[in-house]
Amino acid sequence: MRAIALSLLMIIALPTGRHAMAADSAASLIEAVSRAASNAGTWEAEGRLVIQESADEGSLQTEASFRVVIERVPSRRARIEITGVPAPLIQLCDGSVWAGYRPAAKQFWIVDDARIGPCEDPFNEWSGLAEDLHDAAITGREELHVGDTSIDCAVVRGDYGGSGRSGLRTLWIDDVTKTIWQYRIEGAPIAPPPQSPPFASTRC
Repeated sequence: MRAIALSLLMIIALPTGRHAMAADSAASLIEAVSRAASNAGTWEAEGRLVIQESADEGSLQTEASFRVVIERVPSRRARIEITGVPAPLIQLCDGSVWAGYRPAAKQFWIVDDARIGPCEDPFNEWSGLAEDLHDAAITGREELHVGDTSIDCAVVRGDYGGSGRSGLRTLWIDDVTKTIWQYRIEGAPIAPPPQSPPFASTRC
């Protein structure tokens, strides 16, 4: 049995209006964070990416640092950097090309590709959580420590069924600001940090 879990612990900035509201249910909380992600024209996050893989022969955990910037206005594009690993990666998707650079290998590619998913995954799940996260429930509260800051979060868990994916999702949400501070994906398969595209020609 093979299982993979991916956790994102982040510092995130969503430049939208924030209003203190009581989290009276998981549904209302998910609706609020989904709406915030949908309405944000530009937002960014940085933090730690942890991938845990378990199989019959044992388990493996890898960690990396990341920073992502996603713009939807005036045009849709995204940029992600993955660092702190032997093969760091920078990717940019602007709606017409998918460009990537691996500094350690000095490898660079540009591929004609209108998708921005390779550069914003799994953050592209957030705007659709209100529809795609099923049987969501607040399972408790937990205090996260990010740098010198302590954040009191509601822990919400549910089954995800959107965009051809499935699996469990656990969200640590500041229910005052409606900010997701940690996002955990459980299931299989979950892709590791993206590689250079094997399916398209590269142009320089």
